[in-house]
Amino acid sequence: MTLPRKMLLSKDRTKILTPPVGQVISLRNEEVETDKFVLGNPITYPNGTAEVILTIQKDHTMILSLEIVYLNYTAKVSMSTAGLEIIRGLEFTPFRPEPRLIALGARPTEVRIFIDIGSIEVFGDNGEWAGTARIPGTEKFSSLRLTGDLDAVVSARVWALKPAHMLGRYVP
Repeated sequence: MTLPRKMLLSKDRTKILTPPVGQVISLRNEEVETDKFVLGNPITYPNGTAEVILTIQKDHTMILSLEIVYLNYTAKVSMSTAGLEIIRGLEFTPFRPEPRLIALGARPTEVRIFIDIGSIEVFGDNGEWAGTARIPGTEKFSSLRLTGDLDAVVSARVWALKPAHMLGRYVP
């Protein structure tokens, strides 16, 4: 999935913001209970798609990660003093390391993450920072889990997304 985005000017007129369009909420299927999730317990997903909104303490100095567990690897969205990073978790070699997908210095207080078959999309502070990582294959993720300094999480909301349906005809 690649979400359509708006292009806005920040209130102080110093930054261009690229949040997803408001209609993406129509993708939500059902909200998932997050009481155990914010304590570091995994949430399982049968359809392998989700939207996660994390509100994080301002000026946090810790590492906090959302682990996205697939059958053969674990991807992550990590927030640290280095910035906001998507780690695909795929196998790379020392001669071909995984490229870093990081917004250096990003310190968002709200992170919105969309996970679909084949992609992870991240929006920090209403699109001040935005990034997309492609995940090869058609594997669905099986669970989500928060790790790191969980005290930094002010709130979390998680939705399973509606399954995609083809709206045309397939022409081989």
